[in-house]
Amino acid sequence: MTLTYWSNQGTVLAYVRLGVVPVNYEFPMDLLMLEVKTGPKIACWTDTPFSVGDDVTFVQLGDTYICSPLYDIKEVMELPDDSEDDGGESGESELRSES
Repeated sequence: MTLTYWSNQGTVLAYVRLGVVPVNYEFPMDLLMLEVKTGPKIACWTDTPFSVGDDVTFVQLGDTYICSPLYDIKEVMELPDDSEDDGGESGESELRSES
């Protein structure tokens, strides 16, 4: 048997909201069908609303895949504007310690 690795990112192909709360969960969940570019189609659980075509990331917890939105890091973090002159070289940081 050969092990195959694929990305932990995919695109929503279809989804359904379950009317009954799954065992071991406290709230309703959606079941998504994902397309992984270089891998199989994956079914995963989420409590986040998605639409067909949304990009997601997923992790495996036991026998279950859990998925969440795939964010652009620039949307999530407030990154400093590169155009500001801070007196140092862009992209470098200085480490100081006091003895």
